[in-house]
Amino acid sequence: MAHIALVEDEPELSALVTRSLQEAGHTVEPYFDGETALKRLLAPGATDPDLLVLDLMLPKVDGLEICR
Repeated sequence: MAHIALVEDEPELSALVTRSLQEAGHTVEPYFDGETALKRLLAPGATDPDLLVLDLMLPKVDGLEICR
């Protein structure tokens, strides 16, 4: 299945979405702020996710900036 990066700053919503995606057979990498997500996703040797699910209003770096 797909490798999904989930960037959501609300822990309960992140847990719910992560659990649902994992039950569907996907692997999920949760991130809780945009800055951390960018650093890890752009790190040398990092594997590109098949799908990136973004919250628009994130702490530090918002979802629109991550898209850019």
